[in-house]
Amino acid sequence: MGTHAVEVVVVGSYMSSDEEAIQVLRFDSQTGSLEYFTGISGIEAPSYLTMNSTGERLYAVSEVEEGELVAYGFDKEEKKLQEINRQSTKGAAPCFVSLDPSEHYVFTVNYLGGNVLAFPIEDKGSVGPIMDSITHSGHSVHAERQEAPHPHTIVTVPATRDQLVTDLGTDHVYIYRNEAEDGKHHWILNDQIEATPGSGPRHVAFHPNKRLIYILHELNSTIAVYAVDDQEHFHLLDTISTLPKGFDEENTAADIHLSPDGRFLYASNRGHDSIVTFNISENGKLENKVFTPTLGKTPRNFLITPSGKHLLVANQDSDSIVVMDINDEGVPVANGHTYTIKKPVCLSYKKL
Repeated sequence: MGTHAVEVVVVGSYMSSDEEAIQVLRFDSQTGSLEYFTGISGIEAPSYLTMNSTGERLYAVSEVEEGELVAYGFDKEEKKLQEINRQSTKGAAPCFVSLDPSEHYVFTVNYLGGNVLAFPIEDKGSVGPIMDSITHSGHSVHAERQEAPHPHTIVTVPATRDQLVTDLGTDHVYIYRNEAEDGKHHWILNDQIEATPGSGPRHVAFHPNKRLIYILHELNSTIAVYAVDDQEHFHLLDTISTLPKGFDEENTAADIHLSPDGRFLYASNRGHDSIVTFNISENGKLENKVFTPTLGKTPRNFLITPSGKHLLVANQDSDSIVVMDINDEGVPVANGHTYTIKKPVCLSYKKL
């Protein structure tokens, strides 16, 4: 991969397949600026993507009726993304993708299909046929948004073999465990959390050094704080709004991240169009809300760089990525750098 380190931000968007719907941007952490590095067409609506640990592989979902999971190779020296292969997700509108820590499996969820999938990662990073799947059932109280299951996120719980899946449609969070051995895959339901009816669990963040989990709810714009015990069971500590008091306009919460040192939590508001910053207290509860405008509409996704010094936010309906510096109080402040790109909806950082 060469010796000269490059910081990149990979962007997924709601562009069409004849446009460069995935773009790799070079990030200058000294100046906080972004510039075009490379891109690739041939995939429609890559709304979520992730890189492997080395940055040589990229996995993206195509959030369309006939959902697909696509594997790419990335060569930073050649400045080239190249498709390796793709697999059907056997369902509509896949909206999340993650790798297990061993990077033997890639996971995704179909938002409209209502199912959760595990694929093997095979030779040279290719994705094999589906190894395991679970189809959710049920609904909840919101007539339009919760008429059926809508799994939104799948992530591995740190230091476990468990995958956590949020389901916006059923107001549940499911924890699945792979019980199979010898390279096979078989999920069983290990635990579940019942969220507040109508809340719509969407994304999740784990504390880097405490047994705490933060679940963001899209429909009622709240964050629930849970402690995790030695039996991997979850205990609700607190629930807090992502909005300022008195704000009664339409809003959906979108994304959530913690600072690398675990002192601050950030979430994005679509409608209020802000990043909210919380201090994380000793017991894990959230305090001292501060709001930073995102300088654009519909901040669907954002990232915190591993240094904890920058926050980059994708404003879906303003065609912009806005770069912010994070000050000593943990609060992001726009630094004047923006990057124009059509309908950006996912950002992923990697130092190569």
